[in-house]
Amino acid sequence: MWCAATLRRARVPAGAGPDRLGRVAGILLLCLLACLVRAVLLLAPPPELLPSAAGAWEEIHRGTTTREWLQDPLLPWLQYQVNGYWGGSLVISILALPLFAAWGAKLWVLRLTTFVFCALAVAALYVLLERFHGRRAAWLGGLLFVLAPPGYALLGACAWGTHIESHAVALALAALCLRPVPRERSALTEFALGLAMGFALYFGRSLALTVIVLLYLELWQQRSLGFDRRLAARCAGLLLGATPLALLWLERGAAGLALEAPLPLPAPGGGWRMLASLGRLLWWDIPRAFYFGGAGDERGLWLGRILLAAFSGAALLTAWTGARAGAALPGRARVAGRGGVSAIQHCGTGNRSAALKGGAPSPARRGGAPPRGHPFHN
Repeated sequence: MWCAATLRRARVPAGAGPDRLGRVAGILLLCLLACLVRAVLLLAPPPELLPSAAGAWEEIHRGTTTREWLQDPLLPWLQYQVNGYWGGSLVISILALPLFAAWGAKLWVLRLTTFVFCALAVAALYVLLERFHGRRAAWLGGLLFVLAPPGYALLGACAWGTHIESHAVALALAALCLRPVPRERSALTEFALGLAMGFALYFGRSLALTVIVLLYLELWQQRSLGFDRRLAARCAGLLLGATPLALLWLERGAAGLALEAPLPLPAPGGGWRMLASLGRLLWWDIPRAFYFGGAGDERGLWLGRILLAAFSGAALLTAWTGARAGAALPGRARVAGRGGVSAIQHCGTGNRSAALKGGAPSPARRGGAPPRGHPFHN
């Protein structure tokens, strides 16, 4: 978002269109760089990635599941899922099947599955930034992702199939759904999108928020909801993609799908404690999670605090820029633009909303191509 908000001049000129060969080359090169960084961590693992490190039991669970599947599974496949809300754990075990068959049951072999999600995240991020804000922003955003803080890089190298992997799935869904100019999709494409969204709901419960946001943005772009064969195809794909979640519910019941540690509601009179917890989260926990210099190292903590301030400033700048664009939109669009969700959408249109004043429908909504200089052109 920082790249998109600060490099608006880097957009591809109107009418020029992105160079497909250059896009493919950029994606491949960034994916190669990301995989090289991941390979260094796997070939020369720091102590945080050794089998004796905290959290290693998660990977042992995935590896043991894969090994048992190759030999003689004792339980139905869904019974091997680590809990009721992270189906990604089984995805890791499935991806490891051919790797274990080729190179044996080893921890570094299991961690090779993380290359898939690493490349997926980089490619989706590049496509999103280039689509909305140009190739320079895509390159800088991709490089910032490749050269992630140590804490994120170390977690990304662990084959858990949970938090870091869900980021890749969320970026891929956004790349599939979000476009500056809404265009007609075939029923088959709508079915495939629904299939991806439904499977994302099974992959991780937290991805439900991503699916809801993307559906909201698509509905806001279309301004109308009519039941036709494309919507029916999307619903059918979503139901089919969420089939593993339904099977898990039938097998474990509603209690088996509940969160282990849901967020507690604030107790009466506990406002000061909540503020204190929030202050500790922002001043200590998140900067320490960047893992600069090790936990407890003041130099590392201050570097993490600076990075957190930069990220927070980028997010606020993006939301503020989008809110300004939303304020210029008429009626129903203004109401949607006041929400934090549609701020992302307005930032993607280049924030040149003067052409929308007066409420005239855009050429894209009438079915034609938007003219040069129109805010939906890029």
